[in-house]
Amino acid sequence: MRWYSDFPAQRTRQIIGDAVAAGIVLIGILVAIVMGSLIAGFGEVGHRIAEVGSGFEATMQDFGDALAGIPLIGEPVAQQVSGAAEAGASMAAAGSSIQQAVAVIAVLTGLLIALAPIGLVAVVWLLPRSARARRGARLRALIGADGELDVEGFVELELRRAGVRR
Repeated sequence: MRWYSDFPAQRTRQIIGDAVAAGIVLIGILVAIVMGSLIAGFGEVGHRIAEVGSGFEATMQDFGDALAGIPLIGEPVAQQVSGAAEAGASMAAAGSSIQQAVAVIAVLTGLLIALAPIGLVAVVWLLPRSARARRGARLRALIGADGELDVEGFVELELRRAGVRR
C-alpha cells in the first residue's frame, strides 16, 4: 500500500496534509504538557500545608515533652498538648492528600487535552487518508502485467464501493 500518490501535485498536497496533521498533534501535546504543569503547580499548596502540619506536630510534641517534666501538673497538661499535636498530624495528612489529588488531576487533564487533537486528527485525517490509500492499492491491483486495466474488476470494485451487490 502506497501512502503517497504518483502524481506530483496530489503527492504535494498529501505531504502538506501529513505535516499539518503532525503539527496539530504536536501542538496539542505541547499544550497538554503546559496545562498539566500549570495544574501540578497547585500541588505546592498541599505541600505547604503538609509542612506546616508536620512542623506544628513536632513543636507540640516537644512542648508536651517539656511540660511532662513539671511535677504535679506536667502529665495532664502534656496530654492536652499531645492532643493538639494530633491536629498537626491531621493537617499534614490533609496536605499530602491535596498534593496527590492535584497530581492526579494534572495528569488526567493533560491526557484529555492531548487526546482531543489526536482523536480529531485520527477521525478527520487518518481514517480517510488510509481509506484512500487502500482504494489506490486495490485499483493498482487491477492493472495487469501488460499495463492494461481489468475493466470488469474495476466495475465490480466501484459497484461494491457504491453498495451495489451483483
